[in-house]
Amino acid sequence: MNRERWWPCELRGRSGELGIIENELRRVADGHGSTVVVTGGAGIGKTRLLAEARAVADRFGVRTGSVTAEPNESAVEMSALLSALFGGREPLLSRQDLPPPPQPNQRFWFLRDIEALLEKSALDTPLAVCVDDAHWVDAGTAAALRELPLRLRDVPVAWIIAARPTPQPTPIAKTLDYLESRDLHRVGLGPLRGKAVTAIAAEILGAEPGRNVLALTERAAGNPFLLVETLLGLQEEERIETVDGLADVRDTQLPRRVAHKMRERLAHLSVPAREAVIVAASLGRRFSFTDLAQMLDRPTSDLLAPVGELLDADLFIERDAKLAFWHDITREAVRAGVPVSARCALDRQAATVLLERGALPVEVAHQLAASAEPGDEVAITTLLQAARAVVVTDAATAADFACQALDLSPPQHPQRGEIVSIAAVALHTSGNSGEAIAFADAALRDTLPAEQEAQVRLSIAGMFALSPDARAEAGRRALSLPDVSPPLQAAHLACLAYNLLVGGRVEEALRSMPEAREAAAATGDPRASLVLGVAEAGLAYADERFDEAYELFAKAAREGLAAGENTRIRMVQVYCAELLSHLDREDEALAIVQEGLASAQRDRQDWIYELYETWQARLWLRFGRISDAAAVLEGRFELEDGTRAVAALDGAGLCAMARAAMHMADSRQLRRAGEIGKVMLAHGAPVIKQHAAWMLALTAVGDGDMKAARDWLAGLADKPALPRFPQDVTDEMVLARIAAATGDDLLARLALANVRRRAAANSGSLAIAATRAYVQGLLSHDARELRAGADGFERCRRPLERAMATEDLGICLLASDHEAAVAALGQALAGYTDLGAVWDARRVRSHLRDLGIRRRLVVREPATSGWAAMTAAEESVARLVAQGLTNREVAERLFLSPHTVNSHLRHVFAKLGIKSRVELARLGALGAGGERIGLGATDPT
Repeated sequence: MNRERWWPCELRGRSGELGIIENELRRVADGHGSTVVVTGGAGIGKTRLLAEARAVADRFGVRTGSVTAEPNESAVEMSALLSALFGGREPLLSRQDLPPPPQPNQRFWFLRDIEALLEKSALDTPLAVCVDDAHWVDAGTAAALRELPLRLRDVPVAWIIAARPTPQPTPIAKTLDYLESRDLHRVGLGPLRGKAVTAIAAEILGAEPGRNVLALTERAAGNPFLLVETLLGLQEEERIETVDGLADVRDTQLPRRVAHKMRERLAHLSVPAREAVIVAASLGRRFSFTDLAQMLDRPTSDLLAPVGELLDADLFIERDAKLAFWHDITREAVRAGVPVSARCALDRQAATVLLERGALPVEVAHQLAASAEPGDEVAITTLLQAARAVVVTDAATAADFACQALDLSPPQHPQRGEIVSIAAVALHTSGNSGEAIAFADAALRDTLPAEQEAQVRLSIAGMFALSPDARAEAGRRALSLPDVSPPLQAAHLACLAYNLLVGGRVEEALRSMPEAREAAAATGDPRASLVLGVAEAGLAYADERFDEAYELFAKAAREGLAAGENTRIRMVQVYCAELLSHLDREDEALAIVQEGLASAQRDRQDWIYELYETWQARLWLRFGRISDAAAVLEGRFELEDGTRAVAALDGAGLCAMARAAMHMADSRQLRRAGEIGKVMLAHGAPVIKQHAAWMLALTAVGDGDMKAARDWLAGLADKPALPRFPQDVTDEMVLARIAAATGDDLLARLALANVRRRAAANSGSLAIAATRAYVQGLLSHDARELRAGADGFERCRRPLERAMATEDLGICLLASDHEAAVAALGQALAGYTDLGAVWDARRVRSHLRDLGIRRRLVVREPATSGWAAMTAAEESVARLVAQGLTNREVAERLFLSPHTVNSHLRHVFAKLGIKSRVELARLGALGAGGERIGLGATDPT
């Protein structure tokens, strides 16, 4: 796939743009990561600039892999990325090191494997990955270019991406917009200026250009391709006269290759050459001599002369043993000069040739979609095969292929039912417009029998990647169909109850349960019974009957295991862990999560791994491991912008991320949480809006703006509410602080009602009882209740909540027992400091200073920079990275995910004031116990 177009002169007029790339490549050579995006229209010089960038990289000792994306491979998963990394004479990576090809649903793990290989290779020699014509990359490569540059930003890898501006919201356009929001370097190429144009003309013509030549070059409007075409055309027509070192022409008429339309230019070719170039334009930008001969139905020997003529005319070039068009503009102009009907026929013929040669259906699907006639069996079958191949990895493209196949297939076509089914699933999965989904719904109803349509809708209702509201709507539509079998009805009723519940529509879920129970009992359908059992358990959880909910979830897990429903069991088990943590059974909860993580990693189940990773972080936060939780959640949600958060757990994980950032005084992460929360609040199911409002309230609290926190909660459409599915039983502590600080009686009553109801339903939980005591004590200024809360949190191993209760106890005692108040505040300060709760420690320290208490501040001010500021986890990561281990190797040593290691590493860099692993290695190794060895005066502490 790699190619370099011939260019007849040095790079001119791009010193500033090249300087940016050169500086970034120099940084990469010094051990830093970098991302540069080059944008500009066709013919503006992107490819030429990338060629120069590769030469600069070679000069700096940076190994380069490059690819030019091809339009006919835009649906082939990871094709561009794999060519850049494993193609060429000296590939960046060895295919022998790559695990077996991933299953369609294992992109997550495949990218992790690629990330590990790149990191390991880059630590030996800096790398540069160049992707030209990125506007044509496949969705998998677009996803990789969104993730890998950020995951590897601390590793010496340069990502240089060139693309035309794309007005449509394609995957790569979204990727480039996202990267720009994360501070990449964008290089926009505009028209060349006069001096550069003159220099190019002088170099090509071998003399300084005269007045008429310069007048002609001005008509290229600074476009390098058109400029060179003009100059080569003048030479081709032998119009250049050089006198006394000045190259000029007698008139200002444009050369034929520029002035004439391509059709007129082709008219000057021989008939065989003209036929060859027109036919080649349907084969793509690059093609083999054999394919061209087959299209023309001629022996290859008969094409030697016409191909030679096209090479001489600068219409073709030869690269990597294949023929190619001199430029995209050239090919597009050739195609534009061919009547549409003829072009479609040639495209259809080319698709047949490529398929016979062994091309994949996805490689010719776009071509077939644009050229086939209704009833074309090969096109229908090929488009269906292509849609099947990409429905998991690129649902939007799968929907396009399926809809095109639907347009080509007659009403009674035997494959029409499957085509409609794939189209419906793909349109829902891709989050397509309501109009497109309505089209799929109509096609389902017009094409499939009710039973088959209900089956398709059941698969949509069970897609965890969709929002609960979309899944519930699929169920409602299925239940409105006539003559659906009782077992399928029972399955839909159970799924509907579950989807309503996890979407935050608890009352609707309750109302749906009687009918669902009756249907499940009547049919005895095992899947319906399992889903209904999970919904029953979830309703008990939402109603805060935690002991009962745990028993119901545990029962559902046993039944699911017997039925072989392994995926749903994993979801059930995390709720078991959640409930155990509410019931003070922390060790059991963590054991479930750790076993789930190991199982998901072993079986390469990406969404289950992320599920357990998020839940583990939430548990760690509850148990006072704030920095560890923050590292996991930062890595887990590094690419989140608010649009991907569709599930309740996404919202809960993001709330935990905001809570951790608040306590750690991480202003950058708090600001990001606020941006994400606003996007979530603007759309989504009620459960997402509840989590978003709570997250925004937490960010406001972290900014010290209690009024804004209250306003975010009060701004919900119906009434203030905390997230209930899932929930944190100590959230009311922060809610009560907001209420007390703003004097908001409504929030105070909500906090009191929540904790009292929960405590009444869960009398055996120390954490719940302690939360009730704290909230009651804070809102009534009752020191006895606050002390009971602090003692209860100590017994159930909730150190952060204990410190909060002790702090507010100290403030409450100030009016009655100054010495006891100071002692309590001192204890709170010690607790916060031990936990790394910097924000809280500052607040308590300020209280004590306001009281004039300085000599009693026995707790040392925590370090904020240097090795002394690191947590134990950060120190462990730093020690191993300094020894040369990759993120994956560190992750395996410390039983973390590579993304969590990456988060820890960024904190290490920030605290040490460095920006790369190379600088960390230069600082020296860490000795036993985390003490620096041999650093002398360079020790940053």
